Amino acid sequence: MKATNSRHGDIFNTIIMNFESQIFRPENQENKVEERVENAKKLFDAFLGLGEGQRVLFLTDTKKFNTDRELIEKLTEAVSQKGEAVELVGNSKLSKKALWEAVQACDVIWISWDMDKTNIDFYELADFVKETGKRMVFSPGVRVDSLENDGALAESKEDMEHRLERMEHRLQNARGLRVTSSYGTNLQIGLKTGERRWFKETGAVEKGGWGNLPGGELFTTPDEEDVNGVLVLPVLQDEVTSDQGVDEFVWLTIRNGKIAKIDGKKSADTLRAYIEESSKDEVQDPTSVLQCAEIAFGANAKARPVVSNPEGTYTDVTHPTTETEKRLGTMHLAFGSSKHGEEGTEGHTETESGMHLDFVLPRNGLTVVSYETSEDYRNGTNGKRLIDNGGWNFL
Repeated sequence: MKATNSRHGDIFNTIIMNFESQIFRPENQENKVEERVENAKKLFDAFLGLGEGQRVLFLTDTKKFNTDRELIEKLTEAVSQKGEAVELVGNSKLSKKALWEAVQACDVIWISWDMDKTNIDFYELADFVKETGKRMVFSPGVRVDSLENDGALAESKEDMEHRLERMEHRLQNARGLRVTSSYGTNLQIGLKTGERRWFKETGAVEKGGWGNLPGGELFTTPDEEDVNGVLVLPVLQDEVTSDQGVDEFVWLTIRNGKIAKIDGKKSADTLRAYIEESSKDEVQDPTSVLQCAEIAFGANAKARPVVSNPEGTYTDVTHPTTETEKRLGTMHLAFGSSKHGEEGTEGHTETESGMHLDFVLPRNGLTVVSYETSEDYRNGTNGKRLIDNGGWNFL
């Protein structure tokens, strides 16, 4: 809009100036800093049970997408008011011995390092954490603004617990799901009801356990042989590419629980190359990276969508999967390892694959129907719409 000297233009400019003066006043910036630190303190108390005098190890890296220095600074400030914070920068030269010693000396481990192309195996680290009774958080990509009052790290644990209880209640007897979207997804997903349970993850971590923060999801491993149809991806996972956007929708054909075909243009090639490269590391079964290993529903009302700028291009850097997969009203599917760390949720790739890729299905245009008998699941009858064209019906 071109500026004018008209009365309306003057009023408009005055409003903007007043608005900007409110935003950029030093006291407002100070309030924001205090808000972030206060929410960080609540986070360590409510989700990680940090006690007086305890030590937190921040395992970081030098990649800006993974490690937000402002976030680490605010978390460190919050920890220092109660205990001690130490930092270890992870890279390809870090030995397992040095890492194990650092972990052993701490009570809580916060990881923003992706461990990609190193000799450190995340699941081996998780086993060590279990043996030593530590608490560990894996949260690469999380940004400092998630600590603000409307940010995903500030979401109430009690609110998420309430939603997750209701979601589990609606799914506990489900024998299968039908998932469709306006993008073209059309999947049938069988469930091993009675054999595998749904796990409610708020982000709270017990001694010997690990999880993600932000929290807020309900997940399980589906029947590995009974996932069939087409999964259409409007975005990728940040482990594949930090921008996550696609030049054209990526179409995954799923047959008997495994990715059988990947169609699309440049983004499809990127995903295909990533999966092929990952399969080279799988000595026991190279095809384990193709296995559907998780289905989950988001329960965090403050988590943001993948796309950070709706008017931008597909190469814009977006919000991290660690946060977006928790967004209330969405669901996600994962491929590769089903070692989730919770008894009763894991599938047969828990010891076979080191890759775990989460693909978020946006809430817009998403429909999920559950069926409580095998016959209804096969015939598509008497279904209950848990999500109806983006409308969230769990409650």
